[in-house]
Amino acid sequence: LTNVPGLMRNFPDEGTLIPHLPRLGLEQALSFAEGRMKKKVLGASEALDLGVAQVVFADGRVAHPLFDAMAGKGTVISA
Repeated sequence: LTNVPGLMRNFPDEGTLIPHLPRLGLEQALSFAEGRMKKKVLGASEALDLGVAQVVFADGRVAHPLFDAMAGKGTVISA
């Protein structure tokens, strides 16, 4: 969970939210991820390399952040 709706191609424009990203797109995502989001992208890559099937970057500022994350809201990164 984070303080933004997920990974955005052009931060802080929330209209550029990337809803789904394949594992192979993480390297490219590093080129446009800014600030602490770079660390999240690197962590997602490491988790997927270690066998995690899916990582979700979701907004922790909403009323039900875990429910929304489990429903796939935010950016879903899958192997």
